[in-house]
Amino acid sequence: MATKIATFDSIYKSDFAIVEEHRDDKKIRLYPHTDQLSFILKAINEEFKGHMPPKIARVDHRASDFEKEILSVSGLLFCNDINGSRADELQFYPLLDEKKVTHLP
Repeated sequence: MATKIATFDSIYKSDFAIVEEHRDDKKIRLYPHTDQLSFILKAINEEFKGHMPPKIARVDHRASDFEKEILSVSGLLFCNDINGSRADELQFYPLLDEKKVTHLP
């Protein structure tokens, strides 16, 4: 069984490889490795919020519905753009919390 390895496509970390995790006890294969998920999430959130106007990047449950909608549309556009161009085959989707604030998972 070959292990899947791909270069992580991020401006925040060069020379980082995403690897597949094998759990032989149940023949489970996870991609990316669970130990890498927190780092990947942090890097993607930095890319997402790092180029936004500060007022939109700080949107939380206290923001107006208009600001929440701008963040939501920004999340959709960002995920659509990066999902189509990633060589590492990772896919990202924006999610809404109970207060209708968009987050990248």
